[in-house]
Amino acid sequence: MIEPTTQITAVLAGTNIVSTVRESPCWRYNRPLQSDFSKVHLFDAKTERRLSAGWKKGSEPSSLPRPVN
Repeated sequence: MIEPTTQITAVLAGTNIVSTVRESPCWRYNRPLQSDFSKVHLFDAKTERRLSAGWKKGSEPSSLPRPVN
């Protein structure tokens, strides 16, 4: 599982950025379920602005490893 505190340093259009990774947990009956990577987003670590659109489970880019259940 990717922890919410995971930071990624990358270069985007010639600009160095540091991003944090967060996932949106699934909720049912007001209780969080086990993480299923339903959506994963990158956020700018300084401004907290979202940098990615994320993806839904089953439509992950093929270049990314799928989580092991």
